[in-house]
Amino acid sequence: MFGLIIGLLSAIIPQGLKFWQDKKDKEHELKLLGLQMQAQTQGHIQRLEEINAEADVKESEAVYKAYQPVSEYPKTGNKWVDGIGAIMVIGINIFNSSVRPAVAYWIVGLYAYLKVNMPKLEWTPTDTEILFLVLGHFFGNRAMKYVFKK
Repeated sequence: MFGLIIGLLSAIIPQGLKFWQDKKDKEHELKLLGLQMQAQTQGHIQRLEEINAEADVKESEAVYKAYQPVSEYPKTGNKWVDGIGAIMVIGINIFNSSVRPAVAYWIVGLYAYLKVNMPKLEWTPTDTEILFLVLGHFFGNRAMKYVFKK
């Protein structure tokens, strides 16, 4: 009887150990797959962030390039056409460099006109803040260009 039980257990125990080991292996594989999926997701998120940062840099470069003075234009060899092209380049450069100041002068002038000609409008601390905001933008911008030489 004792031999029968030992024989039966000797057949069952290895199978039980194999089943238990298989279960542990599968749990381990599931954990590894979960970690791999998490790492892949993180990699995709990082790649999207890199793409967005690269797009921001390219956009900034395009904006900076758009506001650079125009110095080159296709020359034809005809002095009249080339002269008109040079005048157009000068005009474009003047226009590009004067748009922001002209708009600021127009806004400040309109604001001052309304304040002077409307009897119920008084000069308030908010008006002072707006005036200093506009002045600070232009003079601060010039100061930063001088400091950073750009």
